[in-house]
Amino acid sequence: MRLLSITGLLFIIAFLTGCKQAPTEQSSFSFSPEKPLPGATITVHYNPEGSLLEGKDEIEMIAYLYGTDLHDAIGIKMEKEGDYLTAQFSSSDSTLGILIKFKSDENFDVNNNLGFVIHLYQNNKIIPGSLAGYAVAINTWGSYYMDLKRDAEKALDLFEEEFNSNPKMKNEFLDSYLSVKTRVYKESADSIVLAELSLIEKDLTKSELELSALTEWYGRVNNKDKEEYYTNVLLENYPSAKFIQMQRFREIADETDISEKIRLAEKFIKDFPGSDLSQNVYDAIANYYRDNKMFVELKNFLKENIQKVHPYRFYSAVNKMIQDNTNPDIALEIAKLGVSRNRNEINTPQQQKPNYYTNAEWLETRKYLLGLNLFAYANLLSRSGKKSEALTYAEEAVTLTNEKEIEIAELYAELLIANQNHDKALLFIEKQITEKGGSEKLKKLLKSAYVSDKGTEEGFEKVEAEVETAALRMMRSKLKKTMINEPAPDFTLKDLSGRDISMASLRGKIVILDFWATWCGPCLLSFPGMKKAVEKYQDDDNVSFLFINSWENAADKKQIAEDFIKQNNYPFQVLLDTENKVIEKYRVSGIPTKFVIDKNGSIRFRSVGFSGNTDQMVAELVEMISLAK
Repeated sequence: MRLLSITGLLFIIAFLTGCKQAPTEQSSFSFSPEKPLPGATITVHYNPEGSLLEGKDEIEMIAYLYGTDLHDAIGIKMEKEGDYLTAQFSSSDSTLGILIKFKSDENFDVNNNLGFVIHLYQNNKIIPGSLAGYAVAINTWGSYYMDLKRDAEKALDLFEEEFNSNPKMKNEFLDSYLSVKTRVYKESADSIVLAELSLIEKDLTKSELELSALTEWYGRVNNKDKEEYYTNVLLENYPSAKFIQMQRFREIADETDISEKIRLAEKFIKDFPGSDLSQNVYDAIANYYRDNKMFVELKNFLKENIQKVHPYRFYSAVNKMIQDNTNPDIALEIAKLGVSRNRNEINTPQQQKPNYYTNAEWLETRKYLLGLNLFAYANLLSRSGKKSEALTYAEEAVTLTNEKEIEIAELYAELLIANQNHDKALLFIEKQITEKGGSEKLKKLLKSAYVSDKGTEEGFEKVEAEVETAALRMMRSKLKKTMINEPAPDFTLKDLSGRDISMASLRGKIVILDFWATWCGPCLLSFPGMKKAVEKYQDDDNVSFLFINSWENAADKKQIAEDFIKQNNYPFQVLLDTENKVIEKYRVSGIPTKFVIDKNGSIRFRSVGFSGNTDQMVAELVEMISLAK
């Protein structure tokens, strides 16, 4: 059973009242007041004309409030006012700036992946830190939560503009600033770091932030003496510093002896009561029991610490046990614990809302996690022959995950058929195939439900053809809306045999780039499907697949990639992006990421992640290639 992904999050409907002013100019986005202060109430005006959201009935605004990092996310349903949609929200006193995106269903307007920016003001000038905070967003969290273009050069320009006006802000953003600057100037990275650190060292009094930066970055440039020295200074002056806590947590995570791991964990909890990492500490022990198949100990630990581990941990444990086909009775007990914990989490959450979720997104995430646990419980009940009882839990799991997880859909369809609910099974499976692409298993279940309902195969071919035609039509329509037309950056990389392969040499062909790494779980889960796609086009000289190995952690990057490909017998042409230059050129923020490039060298599709549905991935890729021709 594959690991399921979190998808389909909704956004908050939170109407804030106040005086609304019309925008001062006719544009797609504006706001008032023109120069908002920290803590001010801000009214946003938006016209979706010309965007993917044009003609949508309901549009929501997501406001990301940031300081030196992301602080909060606020989601608001927009209201019609003349030619514009409006929404109103309040910033906080610690807010330095706001980034906005607009959403309707699965469609977004993120201002060409730049975000709609609202800088806050003080004394009629942009508040110190607002430009640097925007740079942090471009470099890190904005690419994850807003799909901003990860642009190191632009981020560096913003940092330098900030520090020219507000030199004292540099130390507040030093870690992010050094991360960006060393990416832009890789050849002189160590000298850049040492120069900045030497400036901090001149200060007689150093803050926790500055000492943490000295410790972290001296470690990165491999100056062990100074790393150790500043670690000790930090420990002496700020014994509960976040850096120290993270260092202690890593020690727990790396410990291989369970007795010592537990001792270290108990000491961590005692030394840092209320730490943000406490849950990670409990999770590390649970994961040890799970990975070492100590399932009795795992059950007892989860039972004793039911509120202290992450709500996902129960499903993770049961998923592993189902994969290993072991200890079904213990798995059922853990699944029950998981359902109980996650059901309570819906109404009385023990978790703190993550700063990147709106309230509605967070609620949907909690519902999703309950859905996963219900799915695991239903799966175990079904395997034990309790089909009727299993159906109840599977149906709730399907609802809570918004019918978006293929394995839950497959189990639910199987149970509907097993419980003689043939009409309902037919409608559900047809919808899954038509709207979501379905899977080969669902297509087989469609026939099973039809024959069980009708008592004959007669007429099924017509039904099957109609469903598949409707599915293809809907998929093509959705994909057309996601088509882009951007120049594909040129590059030359060596493949595993040492040959130079360039994008320029492939002009005139449809090229599929797949960025991956051997440590990336979703990348590896997608590869059986990618193998099917490669084999489908193996005789088509006009289509070329390139698997670009990037962000690899191993010392010998070529060897680890080569060994992996050989061990799995994948027919992939692998290119080695050992210095991560190409993945930066393509502004990839997460892997796997695939690009479909047309014969003229233009990117037509960008696909990020892997949903777990191999059949749907292959079908969509085939359709993308067709549309790009």
